[in-house]
Amino acid sequence: MSKDLRIVLVACITMALAACGPARRGGGGGGGGGGGGPANNGGGGGNVAQPGDGGDADANGADNGDNNNNQDGNGDDGQPNDGDDPGDGAGDDDGPDDDRDIDPDIDLGGGGDDDPVDDGGDVDDPVDDPDPGPEVCEYPAHGQQLRGGQVIPRLAWDGAFDGDGNEVELDLQDLYCDQEFTTLTIFIGALWCPACPEYMDMLVGMKDSLASKGMGFIFVEAENNARQLASSVEANRYLNGHIRDMTSWRVGDRDTRPQPIMYNAPTIQGFPAAFVVRMSDMHIIADQGATQWVLPYEQIASNPNGDYSDFGGGDGGGDPGPGPGPSNCDEGDEERFEPNDEPGQASDIREGSFDGGICAGAPDFFTVDIPGRWRLDLEFDNEQGDLDVYAVEARADGIAPLTAPDGTNIGSDSVDDNESFEHRGRTLVIIQGYEGATAPYTMTLTEL
Repeated sequence: MSKDLRIVLVACITMALAACGPARRGGGGGGGGGGGGPANNGGGGGNVAQPGDGGDADANGADNGDNNNNQDGNGDDGQPNDGDDPGDGAGDDDGPDDDRDIDPDIDLGGGGDDDPVDDGGDVDDPVDDPDPGPEVCEYPAHGQQLRGGQVIPRLAWDGAFDGDGNEVELDLQDLYCDQEFTTLTIFIGALWCPACPEYMDMLVGMKDSLASKGMGFIFVEAENNARQLASSVEANRYLNGHIRDMTSWRVGDRDTRPQPIMYNAPTIQGFPAAFVVRMSDMHIIADQGATQWVLPYEQIASNPNGDYSDFGGGDGGGDPGPGPGPSNCDEGDEERFEPNDEPGQASDIREGSFDGGICAGAPDFFTVDIPGRWRLDLEFDNEQGDLDVYAVEARADGIAPLTAPDGTNIGSDSVDDNESFEHRGRTLVIIQGYEGATAPYTMTLTEL
């Protein structure tokens, strides 16, 4: 072929390519007939058909019927069965030898890393870390008594009523985790209590101001008119006539879970009673029973972290309160069973008398090991310190008082110089000082 003819052929091929538009880069690795994909994927330009098979290397090429094969779909060099140049025909040297002139600017396909078109196949794409899941909210560690300066026990009611009369589930853990309120007032009254309506009227008068400061309310009726445990249905019916539509929950202590705690509680000496809880750590920061004056609700709601130790609460820093004062025990007053400050350290005792003392504020635990009926007498000087004694059970979440069929705690918590109660069988017993009181004591166990 003459040089002039080759120039003419190259010019014609170049014009044909210009008429077809810009060449599309191969997507890499596709089959010969797979070129029907989107423009940015390039189809199947990655495979090269072999000479003489009459096949089209990709969907954009054309079989000219002369056993010639289009290598990349952008044009055919038109030479019969000579092993086509894998380029686009431009600048080919189709002499008798196998030497090929390959234009370095022609992309032969394959979708290499320098391909500016993102085909979604890069192995370096970042992978999102797995979702760790929601953060678990755990209720603060607590005891089983309502005491100023301490964490309020985790209480719940399956059949509480809201201000609209709807029956709802109420759990202090949910209130703690939601943090909808900054403080929570728990009012405790009784259906027969003559002074309770006036106290509730006072709270109703402050409801808007206290609510704006983030204070919530739970109204608990501990006893019905028969002086038995009140149900939530009884409590709601009674409270609707006094607090009306005040935003709050209304419950009866009979439905308190894990068990009734307000009825005959050692820390509640009369009605009405009220505790204010700081929601950030669930500490009781004020106790109406610790003062003869009405609690400063507005001040507490405005500053939950204040020092309310004068009102039976902590010092604002999450402390358990002032704690026990100087010990009223003499050296050697602690009983020979020490250490017994935890249920697991309780020593078995049988009939007899034992001297001991609540000297550092921590309680004493004993296990009465008598199969039949027995009586426990505790003697001490109430002017030195007021001591109480209860039959309890150890649970995974702390200790809880045993209760009689009428719902009262089994034990004794008077303000006299001695406490006494009767029970039956092997029983765990706790002796503790009221509000951190300390005093030596003599315990006598009698088999009946």
